[in-house]
Amino acid sequence: MDLETDLRTALGDSRHELVPPPHATETIVRNVCRRRRRRTVTWAAAGLIVVAVGVPVALRVSPSDSTVVTADGTVGWVAEPLAQAPQLARRSPRPAAPACDPAKLNPTIGYEDVLAADGTMLRSVVVTNRTDRRCTLSGIPTVKGTLTSTGARTTVVAYPVADEPGELRQYPATIDPGEAARVDVTKGSAGCDATELTDVVLEFGARSFPASPKSDEVMCAPRAGSWYVRPPLLNAPVMAKISAPAQVRRGETFDYTVELTNGYNRTFSYGGCPAYRQEFAGSKGWFRLNCGPRKIGPHSSVTYAMRATVPKDAEKGGRLTWMAAMPDGEVVIANLDTGGVPVEIVK
Repeated sequence: MDLETDLRTALGDSRHELVPPPHATETIVRNVCRRRRRRTVTWAAAGLIVVAVGVPVALRVSPSDSTVVTADGTVGWVAEPLAQAPQLARRSPRPAAPACDPAKLNPTIGYEDVLAADGTMLRSVVVTNRTDRRCTLSGIPTVKGTLTSTGARTTVVAYPVADEPGELRQYPATIDPGEAARVDVTKGSAGCDATELTDVVLEFGARSFPASPKSDEVMCAPRAGSWYVRPPLLNAPVMAKISAPAQVRRGETFDYTVELTNGYNRTFSYGGCPAYRQEFAGSKGWFRLNCGPRKIGPHSSVTYAMRATVPKDAEKGGRLTWMAAMPDGEVVIANLDTGGVPVEIVK
């Protein structure tokens, strides 16, 4: 799963929703922000994907960080990629709640193919809680399928997928109304003779969830792991908006801006030097944000100059995404409701 999908599907813990201030901008901010957690998350090493663990990263302040490039106060762009990505703050594990009623789980809403730490290709089957109460999914579903050799239905007797507790997986899956739970199934392909199965399902109580979007997909001795939840990112109480050109050309470097807005009655302090991540046409990376500004006043905005390069082999179309990570790990996601902004790639 790429970072943008994760950001759009895991938005925050509703228990920590901010009290909305009496201001139109703040009403919008309320929908994506969550109460700041009073904890510091160490900057850490990672690839340019969601997982990020490792050693601390010190972001230096350069003399050029106070540079203003336009008369309207736009903060200058800093050409400094990060070799190490910051760790992103996520919701803490929650205590178990009453067991989820299988009859009140949404049918399978999505499939995501992921690579396990041991190199096994897994398929994550995703379901949602459609009740008005928090509940917990635990245990391992029963795997059943149809043998391609005989056409008979069978229960797969195999050891389960090894669960991988960590920053992105919390066991068991304690989920709020509308929140998603996941279970991983090995995504083997044809070639294992008598154990080839089609029409594979995961049985949980009285419910069966398809393990594939196609009932005729062949799976080789599939096995399932335990139900888990991917904890959502924690959002800083700031909105971000991208302003970018409508069209760009392959191989060229283009400028755009990101406006950070504090719609609340109190000052928002960065607490240090933030980082940001931009992605466009397959080119992505973490960079240091200009450290000149250290805070945003109440009902105020700061606009940053940004720059990106279009890959020479980029396909037509394109969507620009941007996310800031504060020193405490909380994030600010630009144009969250639309998943970034469209930027057309022409010749």
